[in-house]
Amino acid sequence: MKTSSNSTLKTIIQEAISSLEDTRIATLSVTSVDGSKNSSDVKVYILAEDFNHKDILKLFKKASKNITSYAFVSSGWVKFPRLSFYIDTTYDKQKRMEELFRKIKTPNSPKDETYE
Repeated sequence: MKTSSNSTLKTIIQEAISSLEDTRIATLSVTSVDGSKNSSDVKVYILAEDFNHKDILKLFKKASKNITSYAFVSSGWVKFPRLSFYIDTTYDKQKRMEELFRKIKTPNSPKDETYE
């Protein structure tokens, strides 16, 4: 799927999610969308750093029809792709890497070492 289509989809899906009454998911952000080549399926990545990922995915599965209906009407398209939701783990990976770097850094090493 083209980048411009993905950008449009991301905006439409974010609006649809924000319109939900369930505040547990209505406040979450869409970080990216990845459409299949034939545009029939779209993976929607959600940032849910402080939530139980399994619970959030269950809520999205339950709300998927409402999100799709809102997005379909909002888009004005003849056909709307099937949505599947995933947790974006990029932030979690970044936090783990930062923690590892902190552990590697030893308290006795000088802060500004230069090597020649």
